[in-house]
Amino acid sequence: MRSANPYTAPYTYEILLEVSKGPKRFVDLKDACPNEKTRSKRLKELLRGELIKPVVLEDSRNRPRVFYVLTRKGVKVLDALRLLRDMDEH
Repeated sequence: MRSANPYTAPYTYEILLEVSKGPKRFVDLKDACPNEKTRSKRLKELLRGELIKPVVLEDSRNRPRVFYVLTRKGVKVLDALRLLRDMDEH
């Protein structure tokens, strides 16, 4: 089922929240979105919407790897989603 708003699609908030904690690789986001196909789709949507961007960093073994980081727009969207979640809880 396609979400009317990509910001409210399943796992979008969880992925943005994880990426907000620091650069994350695809595999690092498994807890935020366990299904690989869905995770890949959400990352593509977030990249297209310019909420995250890929950066090449070295991993712990000094190998170049692609990590995802939040953009300014991504920070703003995450803040808005947090407010909406907080309102929903009260």
